[in-house]
Amino acid sequence: MTDNGTPFYEPWVGQSYFTSPFRNTRLLLVGESSFERDFISQPDHLSSDTQCVADGGFEPRYAGFWRFIQRSVTGEQEIRQAEQHKFWHGVSLVNWIQRPMSSKHARPTLDDYSVGCVALKSYIDELNPSGVIVFSKIAWPYLVNAFGLTSAHVPLTDDAPVSELVFASNRGYSSNVFPGGQKFLLLRHPSSRPKMSGASWAPLIHAFIKLVGHNKSLQPTSGRDAASRY
Repeated sequence: MTDNGTPFYEPWVGQSYFTSPFRNTRLLLVGESSFERDFISQPDHLSSDTQCVADGGFEPRYAGFWRFIQRSVTGEQEIRQAEQHKFWHGVSLVNWIQRPMSSKHARPTLDDYSVGCVALKSYIDELNPSGVIVFSKIAWPYLVNAFGLTSAHVPLTDDAPVSELVFASNRGYSSNVFPGGQKFLLLRHPSSRPKMSGASWAPLIHAFIKLVGHNKSLQPTSGRDAASRY
């Protein structure tokens, strides 16, 4: 965070995010953290790298993350350049942690996650997403407490069998912090073990987008009950 309380990192906001978003839904995608070139913090670090991806490039060090996210949301294993450009310009992307990690094996501190809650609220105020997809299981308790999240009793998908790992996240959340009651979907980070292909999450994300698009209300439970499920 900066001295005036705003997030340090600029968000990536696709050119079509506000006018023609992905599947007519303004999605804010939330990664966890990153390590930067020479470990020097630059406010445009994430936005400039995502611009590179949107222009058709996948830098080797980021290939896994970008491809996992796009495959997770679209369900498409093969990523063509035209679809890559359209997808990233239809969504927004931010990182939870507001400082660079020393290496890809370094882990954020508890304070990092708390600061990230404040940053995420600021991003949501700015971007007004319809739905927020967070790829970080460790961040779940912070999200539940900071955003007053309440979980649905009924899973998002109940027609097709899903793996046990996907089933653990098979519910949407609504927030009582924002007037619009933004919906949240909490997923495991791409680096979590055991590894899963990005497309494994696609049925769940599609159901979440449908829920957000129809603006359905979620049956509330307490935040503590929602967190205890995991």
